[in-house]
Order: sequence, then C-alpha cells, then structure tokens
Amino acid sequence: MSNWPGETVPDATDKPMPQERSTEQTALVRRILEAMDEGVWQVEGLTVGSLAQKVGAPEHQVRKAINRGLGHRNFASFINRARIDAAIKRLQAPEASEETILQIAFDVGFSSLGPFNRAFRETTGQSPTDFRKQALTQM
Repeated sequence: MSNWPGETVPDATDKPMPQERSTEQTALVRRILEAMDEGVWQVEGLTVGSLAQKVGAPEHQVRKAINRGLGHRNFASFINRARIDAAIKRLQAPEASEETILQIAFDVGFSSLGPFNRAFRETTGQSPTDFRKQALTQM
C-alpha cells in the first residue's frame, strides 16, 4: 500500500508513455517507487541526484526510468504530480479547511507558493483556493 498520493500515471501532458522495460530498469523503477512510498517526494529541494543516491543508481538511469519506464516527461513532472495529488487530497478534506494554502504547499514539498500555484493550476486548471472552495461546497 502506498503512502504517497495516487499513482504517478502520466496524464495527457506527460509524454512519452511508458515503454518496455529491461529487467534492470524494472528493478530501478521498483526502487524509485519504493522511495516514493517512503515519502521522498515530500523532501523540499529534492533533486534527481539525491533520488539517484537514495535508490543506488546513476542520475542518467534514474532520469531514463522516470521518462521511459514511468512515462513522465521529466523528474520535476514526476515529483510535482505526487505533490499536487497530496495537496488535492488535503484541499478536499474538511478537517484541513483551516490550514493555509502556504502550509499545504510546504507540507507537500514545495519551497514557495509561486511554484506550487503554477504546478497546481497546470494540473487542475484552477488555483488552489478556487479548487478548495469548489471541493468543500460540493460536500
């Protein structure tokens, strides 16, 4: 069972789609997903280098696994997708309605509000504030 939000299934903007994997790449993808389960996506300032170190593989292989093996366009889109999915869950939760957008952004691993707002709007088509208002009024 995953501790990180949702699957990192690429959406229409995350090309290319996953490709056939070698045995080595399959093992690396598994290690990457295990690191995600452990919450590595929440680390502020996470880099592909630090993820590569955590999973014991060269950076170029981690990039290839994320791009080709998991089908995301790059490392940032892979990590941001997990972070935005976590933020969506928090913004929809009535028990988190008193938390500020900034606090949620920090909690899911963003270092400032601007990049969080841009990534959120790119993923959902709405600002986090508008998304929260709509989600909470539908409950």
